[in-house]
Amino acid sequence: MNQKLLESMAEYYNEWWENPCDPRGAVFAKLNSKIARLIQPGEGKTALDLGSGAGAIIRILLNKGYTVDGIEYSSEAAEKLKKRFPTVEIIQADINQWVPEKKYDLITAIELVQNFDEEDTKKILQKLRPITSKLLITMPNRDSLQGKWVTWRNFKAAFVYLYSVKQFEKIALDEG
Repeated sequence: MNQKLLESMAEYYNEWWENPCDPRGAVFAKLNSKIARLIQPGEGKTALDLGSGAGAIIRILLNKGYTVDGIEYSSEAAEKLKKRFPTVEIIQADINQWVPEKKYDLITAIELVQNFDEEDTKKILQKLRPITSKLLITMPNRDSLQGKWVTWRNFKAAFVYLYSVKQFEKIALDEG
């Protein structure tokens, strides 16, 4: 992803992600509730949250007992995360440039993959394959009502890529 798109993405997420004024807040609260139910207890286990944003998933992982690391591109968001979660190692990095240094019992990528084109998504999955056996990913579905509405209304930001379930399954299976 080019630098201009990365900066545009950081500005967008700094303003809107987990913002109480965002009209999609109820949808994200429901998603986070579902994520909390999916994540098993993690006492004595490690987790990595990719694209940590304001920390909703970090909080869920900590509450489940995991030792957590987080990766966040936005320097502004990363600094807020470090203050909010002093026991969590927050790595401020572009995931495409980040080099893993350890293995994790669980890696989460919640509403993140849509920020990468297919080539970058494949590279990220290749990078994650050797460091975890459990990867939890969520993203908007291109074929859902929301995916069609965003496209129809021309509301889709330049850094957002919408995948269908079948399209992402193929990418994931191809990358192991």
